[in-house]
Amino acid sequence: MSTIILGDGPLGTAIEAALRARGEPATIRGRPRSGRHDPRNLTRTEPTVDVIVDASRAEAVLANVEAGLAAGCRRFVIATTGWADDRAAVASRLRGSAAAAVVAPNLAMGAAVFLRLVEEASSLAAAIGGFDPSVVEWHRRAKADRPSGTARELVRRIAPHLPIAVVEVAVVRSGAMPGLHLVGLDSPSETIELRLTARDRSGYAAGALAAIDWLRAQPRQPGLHPFDTVVDDYEGIADRLGVEIEELEGQALGMASSAEREGSYRNFSSGTRRNRRREPIRRRRNGAARSSARSELRRVFASSPVGPSAV
Repeated sequence: MSTIILGDGPLGTAIEAALRARGEPATIRGRPRSGRHDPRNLTRTEPTVDVIVDASRAEAVLANVEAGLAAGCRRFVIATTGWADDRAAVASRLRGSAAAAVVAPNLAMGAAVFLRLVEEASSLAAAIGGFDPSVVEWHRRAKADRPSGTARELVRRIAPHLPIAVVEVAVVRSGAMPGLHLVGLDSPSETIELRLTARDRSGYAAGALAAIDWLRAQPRQPGLHPFDTVVDDYEGIADRLGVEIEELEGQALGMASSAEREGSYRNFSSGTRRNRRREPIRRRRNGAARSSARSELRRVFASSPVGPSAV
């Protein structure tokens, strides 16, 4: 298995680096002179490609998906923003070819949490009354779409609760800022501010890898899948990791017992015996903490209006 990234800009190169860092083959392709990728060239050097990541430009997304489908790929991650006008056509092409794509205005896990926090805060502010929303976004000068896809998604999630429109988003294009989004909820007596700041593109790349893994995990329903679905599945991953941690703890205790029987490392063994006497208490505390954290995750993620079904 290997991945092709279409788009050799900062995001595409960050995703390529993340893939290679975990030992996975990855190829990055810039925009061809003809303006359209030849499907035969996409898999000529990488015949094992099973995922294509689009990190290009809005106007190229539909053509890139069509080229990928023609090349035989059935898994896509669309990390590009600003292609809403082609969304219906992209979804139709995917469904017609039994292919699936994960899409997001922002692939960072922190951004997914931020969107849900903003939505919940907007709902609470609307229930209290007297609050007006605002959205400010700041990106590097070269970013083409304005407002950003994340800002548009923020408006979409705030609007059912408080009056706001995309045209009201304040846009800043300056310097090399990877991305800043500030949501304000203002009342006569106080202001609530929620802010998400990207330090670099590693968060976006990590989210792209999570989306790739989600697509590979099992066959997915043809069509477009929101990134929220990938985030929702992380709760299951966390539960499985909890089981693995318990198994590792058991193995460690077994090793410690073996060391005691052999009579070696007396100081270590003495400390181990003391720790083992405390272990039931630690397990109860850690178990309660994990249970509380998982309950909170379920509560927050369950409030999202975006379900796991394909669009």
